[in-house]
Amino acid sequence: LTASTPDSPSNGVLELNVKQIMATSQGRGRVSEAWTGGIEITVKNVSQRPVRLGEGPMTYELAVWDASGSPVPKTRYGQQIDQAQRNGPTRMPATASVELLPGQEYTCQLGLRTFFAIQPGQDYTVWLKRWDRSMALIDESGHRVALRELSRTLKGIGRPSVR
Repeated sequence: LTASTPDSPSNGVLELNVKQIMATSQGRGRVSEAWTGGIEITVKNVSQRPVRLGEGPMTYELAVWDASGSPVPKTRYGQQIDQAQRNGPTRMPATASVELLPGQEYTCQLGLRTFFAIQPGQDYTVWLKRWDRSMALIDESGHRVALRELSRTLKGIGRPSVR
């Protein structure tokens, strides 16, 4: 896994979108925006059939790199999660189950500073993979979808902007 790993944003049934959450502040007649480590994750049903999603803490895999391409160190909590996964798969039940009708979206927010030592004002690349092993995805022709993992990369996030 590197900062240039190709994305798989859709499998014909679900589509994954990720964007940074910016904090806005005003002062001296200027408005500035800064990334504080939050991302918004949206999963959309792009099929013509209802799809059931399970959402839980272990539904996402994350990686963050700094401007030089080096992995960003994990926080103590991020290290604990990482260690638990090295000792075998960590399986956690979904905390919510959501049925998406055709065209509907499910959106959640995730604070990456919980897992990574992210510094405000720095430039980062964030990679996110989402999977749901319990979901029986069926495509438009009634066949099972082999790809249950969707991924997106955000490059150049974290740079403050001033208007």
